[in-house]
Amino acid sequence: MIFTTIQKFFPENKGERYPELSGRRNIVVIADEAHRTAGRLDSPFATVLDEERLPARRRLYMTATPRRTRRRGQASMDDPTLYGEVAYRLPAAEAVRQGLLTGIRIVVIDVGDAMALEVLERGVEVDLGSGATDPRHAAVGVALAEAARAHDLHAVLAFHN
Repeated sequence: MIFTTIQKFFPENKGERYPELSGRRNIVVIADEAHRTAGRLDSPFATVLDEERLPARRRLYMTATPRRTRRRGQASMDDPTLYGEVAYRLPAAEAVRQGLLTGIRIVVIDVGDAMALEVLERGVEVDLGSGATDPRHAAVGVALAEAARAHDLHAVLAFHN
């Protein structure tokens, strides 16, 4: 039994293709994050779709985000000749109802110069690792803490620039 990442199929030199990866025919390919295999057929990710380079008795493609396309010459996850029939589908809302996923709440926090000035006036500092402090980083930290408290958030994934 061999486990590998799909990046194993990336050639060292751009434009190069891996030769046949195995001559055996009793291989079962399980592709997690299989949406990466959709799209351009010459992509290294699409190697797992190529019966000549990776012959397999069975293939199982798993993804939470199926990719579909109508572009000619591209792999689309709704093409049963490439991906087979859907074996199981669990919509996110149903997974939340079953307690398998936590519901998502999106909270948008706007941190501007006024908030940075207020944080400076309150004397909040943030150590950026080099000993330097930045009032905007401090303002983001304060705003995030306040939003977490106001919305009873226990886990936070923050995107900011």
